[in-house]
Amino acid sequence: MRDSIQHNLYRMISPSILLGIILMLLSITAFARVSGAWVSLYNSGGSAHDTAVDVAYDSSGNVYVTGVVDQYGTSQDFLTIKYNASGSQLWAKRYNGPNNVKDTPYALAVDASGNVYVTGTTYISETFEDEDYDYITIKYDTNGNQLWVRQYNSNNYYTTDSAHDIEVDSAGNVYVTGYGGTVKYDTNGTELWSVYLRGYDLALDAGGNVYVVGNDVLQNSWASKLDTDGNYIWGASISYNWGHASIALDDTGNVYVRSYVYVYKFDAMGNQLWQFACTGDNAGCIPSSYPWTWWIIYGKNSFTVDASGNVYMTGSTEQLNYADPDKNDIETIKLDTNGNLLWVRKYNGPTDYHELGNAIAIDNAGGVYVAGAIINQGSEEDFDFVTIKYDSNGNQKWVKEYSGKEYYADEFPLAIEVDGKGNIYIAGGSYSAVWSSPDPPWGSGYDYVTIKYTQSDLVMTALSTTTAVAPGKTLSLSNTVKNQGGESAGSFNIAFHLSTDAVYGGTNDI
Repeated sequence: MRDSIQHNLYRMISPSILLGIILMLLSITAFARVSGAWVSLYNSGGSAHDTAVDVAYDSSGNVYVTGVVDQYGTSQDFLTIKYNASGSQLWAKRYNGPNNVKDTPYALAVDASGNVYVTGTTYISETFEDEDYDYITIKYDTNGNQLWVRQYNSNNYYTTDSAHDIEVDSAGNVYVTGYGGTVKYDTNGTELWSVYLRGYDLALDAGGNVYVVGNDVLQNSWASKLDTDGNYIWGASISYNWGHASIALDDTGNVYVRSYVYVYKFDAMGNQLWQFACTGDNAGCIPSSYPWTWWIIYGKNSFTVDASGNVYMTGSTEQLNYADPDKNDIETIKLDTNGNLLWVRKYNGPTDYHELGNAIAIDNAGGVYVAGAIINQGSEEDFDFVTIKYDSNGNQKWVKEYSGKEYYADEFPLAIEVDGKGNIYIAGGSYSAVWSSPDPPWGSGYDYVTIKYTQSDLVMTALSTTTAVAPGKTLSLSNTVKNQGGESAGSFNIAFHLSTDAVYGGTNDI
């Protein structure tokens, strides 16, 4: 909640004091405070392997997560949860595919009415051959009622129909992309068109045009623009997709693509404006290492662009001066709209060992938020969540950690979002177990982890005046303290200064 607090200031002058010229300054030291509003864990039962892979919020502060629930010996399913702003679970909906085999969600979206859309992959036979994948896309209403389910097969023998991203436009049309192509549905789930563009990430502009980044069956990488009817407008070749890429737009229709350690900018007509390579020769920007399959599958969350065209990305970089190649840092990078490197920030955790940057988000004031994993116990088997905030100039503002509080407990964040009030939402998985012998029980599983952080960020513009105050008179000034964060600030200090030329006596009140 944003707080606006009016403070009236009075300067009383005793009749015995001579008239003076007073310079009055009112200021407050801006500060930021972050706190955990709530943490929610979800386990589907026993030693289930449950991991949240995406998170979203709506205008009422409700929070949505989707992910995988996998109980050993049974099927792997979608599970989508809605929480209210206080973290209370409103509903949880599980989806088991038509063949009761293996269903894997990858992304979700929420529209202005609170409808929820989830997409992913279903295996349609137990042989697990490439041709046995289909897209599954589900729409729920705001109360969690399933409105429709659509299964899509590209009928292409040479590809896996694995959906990876979903977007919804203002009219309720739904767009899904993946290795089986790109599909558009209307609000009722009727397929409007499909094109064979193997996508990993997609974006929409205000005119209904669709932008997709992905690769072909030969792993040649590209970015493409389609019109609202699915007609091809332009395509551009890019380098080094390596199975994960991201795409984003700015407010003027420019297109930005990240593919591995390369960033490209195209104008609205598909002309390449610049290319940036995040390599060791570029101002300390070192190529990202490959931690695990988390990056390969969910890496699109590690790239974003603001309205002005500044580019932000995060990842993990090897500390090449160490003999142990597993000693990595979280690296976060900002480029300006012309592709110039503005800053690089590396975060080295408390154990100086292994840090992974998984996801990034930005707020309306230029704040940058990174979610990653760090080693805290000096063991390769004990990762914790870490969330880092930088300001627009790359200054670190705060760091928050979350641990499952077990000696053997891995926490991995996979998605992060920030709303207009500065509330931060993070989703991932937590592996935790307690055992009585030196060897860990490998059968134990993961839980969903969903975290909400809130911030207080008080700002007040300095107010000054040079005023002649007659003896016995009152001067009243007014200013406003604004809380630009998402949390109420209970107390704060205001500094009030008089110039050295002011004339006042011992009985004056300030």
